[in-house]
Amino acid sequence: MNFVYEVLAVGVSTAIIGFIISTMLMYVFVKDFSNKKYNFWWQVMLSYFITGCLVHILCQVTGVNKWYCKNGVACK
Repeated sequence: MNFVYEVLAVGVSTAIIGFIISTMLMYVFVKDFSNKKYNFWWQVMLSYFITGCLVHILCQVTGVNKWYCKNGVACK
């Protein structure tokens, strides 16, 4: 059950951070961007959420998380 919570937490955090960054980039790169025209925000949030969940699952299944915990800074 802890793994499910981890997957959901990574998905939610990826969705929030990705949404903020993509919105900021739209303000910079899209001419005449307006929040009023931003009617597809839920698709953006959903795609980032699914991406975060899948990346976490793939890292767990392929052993990247175990490798990172052994060689990275997070578990030290």
